[in-house]
Amino acid sequence: MTGKKDEKDLIRNKEAKSEVLIGGVGTVITVSGFDALTAVSVSSAAGVSRGRVNDIFGNLNGLIKAYVAKEDYWGVFFERFRLSGSATDEEIKAMFVEMMQENLRHFWKSREVQQLILAQISGKRKALMRSISEGRELSGAALLKLTDRHFAGTSVDFRTHISLMLGGTYYLVLHAKENGSTVAGRDLNLDRDYLSLHRSITQY
Repeated sequence: MTGKKDEKDLIRNKEAKSEVLIGGVGTVITVSGFDALTAVSVSSAAGVSRGRVNDIFGNLNGLIKAYVAKEDYWGVFFERFRLSGSATDEEIKAMFVEMMQENLRHFWKSREVQQLILAQISGKRKALMRSISEGRELSGAALLKLTDRHFAGTSVDFRTHISLMLGGTYYLVLHAKENGSTVAGRDLNLDRDYLSLHRSITQY
């Protein structure tokens, strides 16, 4: 019995240290940005020894992947937003509108995800960031595939519309948070402009 108890205690301790280290990644990103992520900075923020990063996750990239898997809201979105193969045009539109509005809301509030997107588009840890982006693309492919038949034979390129809406949201939020100046006279730091963007998503 003692041996089994010791093994369970070790597993629980490892899981607890994993959570603490993942939290350390978020702390470093929030306070100092993605560029500041090192095994030393994360372990210091988490209050554990540097060697635990490699012991538990293999290396820093493994820890960052675990952090993204836990904190990136897109994984939750792809579980939450689903469509049947018989979904109508209105159901498809309503789902994507809600998804894009939720993306705006979550992205605006999450300093950590903002820093993650900045890292993805600026070439930081390129191989890792590309694998994360490709994972999102793969998860979203099934939803986008359902839209293809609804727009077949029309002049509407729905995938391009969605990419513009998604990219535009990221840019406007990052511009407001990092720069503070306006884009086409709009500043998302102002409630009226934020709400205007939120409403405009329904008109796309």
